[in-house]
Amino acid sequence: MDVTVFTGRINYTNKESYKNFNKNRRYVNILKHHCGNKELEHYITYSPENFIITTRYEHAMKADGTTSHTMTDGITGRYSRKQLEDCFMKHISAIKNWKAEIHRLPLKNPPEEKIDIRMNFWKFIAGKIKNIKNTCKKKISM
Repeated sequence: MDVTVFTGRINYTNKESYKNFNKNRRYVNILKHHCGNKELEHYITYSPENFIITTRYEHAMKADGTTSHTMTDGITGRYSRKQLEDCFMKHISAIKNWKAEIHRLPLKNPPEEKIDIRMNFWKFIAGKIKNIKNTCKKKISM
């Protein structure tokens, strides 16, 4: 049996949004199931006139110097339940593509284990060069 852990953070911008959106818990469960992890944080604003969902993605520093990205979708004015569902599902599918694009950007600094391997390699090479220089000096002085 699979155990699914939902760690995505979903925040409501105010108490009214929470009260109004509480009847749509099915969407929250869908959002947590498809886009729930420690790096993603979702903000929902919900009223009869506005629906706005914003997702913030925090990651390691990329080559362009960014550590987080945000994506916002929403509906303004009166909307139907079908429009709300379409907007929500569009946002979920967009998150997956958006996150994949961000992962393609190179990291500013490589992970520590790669640095250690490179530094050990160059220390090894420097040690060998030093040994060669010392043996050459000994041969010349003889």
